[in-house]
Amino acid sequence: MNRMIEHLTCGTIHEEKVFRVGNTLVCPTCKKTVQKANEQRLIGLMCSCDKCGAHFEDPSQSFFCRKCEVDFNLTTGIITDVYTYYVNEKTLDEVRSQIGIPAIGKVLENNGFEISMPGTIPGAVGRFSIVARSGGRAIAIDVSSSDTEVAVEPVLELFVKLLEAKPDIAVFGALPRLSAKARDVAAMHGIKVAEGLTPSEVANKILEVARADQPQTTVQK
Repeated sequence: MNRMIEHLTCGTIHEEKVFRVGNTLVCPTCKKTVQKANEQRLIGLMCSCDKCGAHFEDPSQSFFCRKCEVDFNLTTGIITDVYTYYVNEKTLDEVRSQIGIPAIGKVLENNGFEISMPGTIPGAVGRFSIVARSGGRAIAIDVSSSDTEVAVEPVLELFVKLLEAKPDIAVFGALPRLSAKARDVAAMHGIKVAEGLTPSEVANKILEVARADQPQTTVQK
């Protein structure tokens, strides 16, 4: 496919490659250098067959569907816009931190918890990823994920939120796991840890923590 250019000074029309000499355009007829944009005009595109050298304006295009094995062209097909999105590197960590939260909330909801995403607790400095409530008890949950292991900073952020809030349980959910330092900080401040390779695994660990922390009912005879 070649661009056809007209040299307005002498009226010559040729393919662009005939005009081009290095990085400049030189008219093949009058030998003058085309120095300004208003000295030339784009006529259109010209296609040529690599096999026989024939020239034509509009190539005949055909397409083949691999699924139903049907040949079609642009007039018989349906043209649909397909969009591609890229995540800004500056917000990638924030996006990662939200991965899996809806799935975790759904598992907790299916097990009888009332879910708020994000959720708040009176006195908390900020909001939690999830607040799960059942039987008058509230569980404050923050979730974060990483390619390898979650660093200590998200755990410290949860600790700050808990300075004035008094949930019954505070849990940090990590996908796939916490770093050793983050785990030590969580243990130091009484924050339970739920680690897992998938959101379902993390949710089940949170359920285990909730069940283990339930008040025991004593029956007196």
